[in-house]
Amino acid sequence: MTVAAFAFAMSVSPVAASYYGWGTTVGVNVEDTTVTNNTSTNANTGYNSVSGSGRVRGTINTGNAVATSFVTNYVNGVTTTVTADCGCNGDLDVEVNVEDTTVTNNTSTNANTGHNSVSGSGNYYHYWYWFGPYTQGGVRGTINTGDATAVSDVLNEVNTVVTRVTR
Repeated sequence: MTVAAFAFAMSVSPVAASYYGWGTTVGVNVEDTTVTNNTSTNANTGYNSVSGSGRVRGTINTGNAVATSFVTNYVNGVTTTVTADCGCNGDLDVEVNVEDTTVTNNTSTNANTGHNSVSGSGNYYHYWYWFGPYTQGGVRGTINTGDATAVSDVLNEVNTVVTRVTR
């Protein structure tokens, strides 16, 4: 099972400005961003049982349990391009302000092939007769499980700022 959770919050891209003279200021503000991811991924081939009374014989064969979760957050990506085509060499201030960013990831990934049982009640006899061994009654069982694999991947790219000034 694959769960992909994507959160894109408050993305500003691109911001373009033109330079008109000496002492120009270009500003970009991004404030108060909160991202919360709650993901739960489970794969289960377990909790199987064979039971009874008297002569109980059984086999439990389970396959593989694979649980995979991917959480990716791109939050507050700011790209600013400022073009100054006047040919002047004055100061240019570019201010990018990103404040109060909170990212919370609560990720649970579980894979299980266990908790299998063979149970019952009864008598088990094993003895030799003149023709060979003899077995009667009782509880017998076989449990064969597959592999359990659990993988979680969390990627947070937060407050990435790219500023390009061309003259």
